Amino acid sequence: MKRTNRLILVVGILLAAVAFVAIIFLFNNQGGGGGGGNLPQGSVVVASRDIKLGDTIQERDVTTNSIPLSQEQPDQFRNPGEVIGQVARTDIAKGANLNQAMFSGTGAPSIAKDLPSGMVAMAVRVDAATGVGTLILPGDRVDVVMTLEITPVSVTPGQEGAPPAVAAQDALKTPSSKVLLQNVEVRAVLGATASGTADTATAGGGTVPDLAAATQVVILGMTTQQAEVLEYVTQKAQVKAMASTAAPGLNITLLLRSPKDKDAPAVETTGIVLETLIKEYGVLPPVVLEASLPPTK
Repeated sequence: MKRTNRLILVVGILLAAVAFVAIIFLFNNQGGGGGGGNLPQGSVVVASRDIKLGDTIQERDVTTNSIPLSQEQPDQFRNPGEVIGQVARTDIAKGANLNQAMFSGTGAPSIAKDLPSGMVAMAVRVDAATGVGTLILPGDRVDVVMTLEITPVSVTPGQEGAPPAVAAQDALKTPSSKVLLQNVEVRAVLGATASGTADTATAGGGTVPDLAAATQVVILGMTTQQAEVLEYVTQKAQVKAMASTAAPGLNITLLLRSPKDKDAPAVETTGIVLETLIKEYGVLPPVVLEASLPPTK
């Protein structure tokens, strides 16, 4: 009798163990257990190839991948349509999960290691007037235009061995504008930061940053020859003052281009002086007024 009771007890324990294992197995298959392969899954957008800074995302560039919901990040994309047409603001490796920082330019800039061979990087300081409202982002393409104020001079031959006299004709001072560099790639952007001016008050009683007082340092990738031209210009340039006329001397402005112009050829430009505006654009020339002055004693 005692032997029979022990046998029944052993069989009961074995059946309970089998039932416990079966319950765990069924629970895992239904997605409620701790098995790594059966965790609830979500979809994220990943790069299907290497994407370079400045590339406009095409359908072929992205795909989706399933990851556990616990690994999803708030700034990741779930649908390829959310990124198609956007411009990459950094280099993206194949297989990387795409996030908003890759397209907003807020990630840490990588300049030297990602600079193409034979290219150099150069910084240009701009403000809201000279830098498209300080809205330029890494991966954008810009043209560099300069306005140089030219003052004619007159030379009077010297007499009796004296050197000639050179005099500036300030009344004939005139600006000259020309696009110097075209389709230059923006490698990184530092700023924009307010330059110490007070915030602008809103109708609701709050404040917003004074964008007119913001400045930005734009890092451009270019050839060495282009860098020489830009260095000469920036050494003479004076940033245009906000809410005032352009400062005298030489000014540079960045022109933002469409991402579709990445491989566009250079455009021939004529440059502009007052004579060009009068002859080609119908600007009225200044009128010379004659005045009779009383004789001097």
